[in-house]
Amino acid sequence: MEEFTARSGRFSRLTRPFNGYGLPALSMPCGFTTTGLPLSFQAVGRPFDEALLLVLGQAYQEAAGWHLQRPNL
Repeated sequence: MEEFTARSGRFSRLTRPFNGYGLPALSMPCGFTTTGLPLSFQAVGRPFDEALLLVLGQAYQEAAGWHLQRPNL
């Protein structure tokens, strides 16, 4: 149980502030590292402004096309 708690804390450390303040956040793929690992960026909006983030995400996705790329395994 202690290991689970530590692991979940590491996974949520980047989203915890936004969850605490009730801010919507959206993560989008934005490329790959030189070793092929996926990269992403996170956009954060104003409270209750999820619609704006979704519009932003769709526009970025259509323009960038990273969601269609796959890493070389």
